[in-house]
Amino acid sequence: MQRNFLQLKQFLESNYPELAGHVRGETYPIPPFALYAQQLLTLIQLFLMATFLMGESIFSFLPFGVPSWYWKMKEQPAMFLIVAFLVAPTMIQSYMQSNAFEVILDGVVVFSRLETGRMPNGQDITSAFMKAGLRAVTE
Repeated sequence: MQRNFLQLKQFLESNYPELAGHVRGETYPIPPFALYAQQLLTLIQLFLMATFLMGESIFSFLPFGVPSWYWKMKEQPAMFLIVAFLVAPTMIQSYMQSNAFEVILDGVVVFSRLETGRMPNGQDITSAFMKAGLRAVTE
């Protein structure tokens, strides 16, 4: 996304000189639940690694003994490892990225990748800016 922003910034500043120095880019904030989910997953992964290394002795500290899921994990360790270290992180990572790319002029969104599902091209930007009253120097 950084490269896309830099290309758009260069396009805007060369075609609309009055925007020079006023084009900025920001990232969308990561949703708090995604940060918490990532931290929780890290703890679960650490616990699973400890469980694999220490075996059922890790549960000797708990008053209720060895849980039933532990024996299922022992029967199918590959499945647990794939879910804990491949599937779950991929799912959480998908919430960490918004794929947002919005062009805002005077507080008004003139192009949104979230709405259109694609990146803007020069014509999209030029027509949106023309509607807002800006004229490109190349015209």
